[in-house]
Amino acid sequence: MSPAINGLVQTSNNLARVLVKDGEISILCLTRSSVDSEKWIFQKPSVTISKMAGARPSLVVRTVGWAPRPGSTHRKTDGGSV
Repeated sequence: MSPAINGLVQTSNNLARVLVKDGEISILCLTRSSVDSEKWIFQKPSVTISKMAGARPSLVVRTVGWAPRPGSTHRKTDGGSV
């Protein structure tokens, strides 16, 4: 949980897609965080286990961490909900 905003999940990892085709398996996860460095902390165990199992893991970063700003105008316009 985020120390900056009450109730905000700071970092999460979600299983997005599993594809089995032609004897290969592809597992895609979506890791999101308001703190960039925490994404790697979540991803590292999956990469390590994959390598131990003989897989060829790869990481593609498509989301960028964002620091919550409790006083932002966006937060004020939505009534302050998170």
